[in-house]
Amino acid sequence: MPNIHVPAVGEAMPSAKPMAAAALRIERDAAFIATAMSLIDGGSDYRVQIDHEVGFVLVVRLS
Repeated sequence: MPNIHVPAVGEAMPSAKPMAAAALRIERDAAFIATAMSLIDGGSDYRVQIDHEVGFVLVVRLS
C-alpha cells in the first residue's frame, strides 16, 4: 500500500525553536570562554567568531 500521508502545516519541518536555543547556547558558552580567558590572561580583550554553517567557533585574543 503506498504511503499517502500528507504532512499538516508545520509538520513537514522541525521547529526552529530548538535550533535557535542551541545557537544561543553556543554564543553564551563562547562568551563565557572569552571572559574566562580574559580573567586568566590579566584582562586582555578576546574576540568571538561563530560560523554555524561550517561548525566553527573561534575565541582569539586581540593584540
